Amino acid sequence: MTRLGFQPKAGSKKIPVAAKPYIRLAHALWKACHRNGVIQDGSRQALRSFVRNRTGVDDPDFLTFDQANPIIDTLKAMEARAK
Repeated sequence: MTRLGFQPKAGSKKIPVAAKPYIRLAHALWKACHRNGVIQDGSRQALRSFVRNRTGVDDPDFLTFDQANPIIDTLKAMEARAK
């Protein structure tokens, strides 16, 4: 294809954003806790472990609202303690 003049564009390898707003909130709170120094590892894998330990669900993207609500409350409390 490049012989014919096709110029490939550099793609970004961003992780897709969750479609559910409460999942995006959990990700944002996790990153905020990391920026504030509450948690040492702000990676997506660390958030998965955090969620798995508390709910048994392997990925925060698969949480229902009722399952995500205690996680969000916990992250909010962790963030508030840092201030």
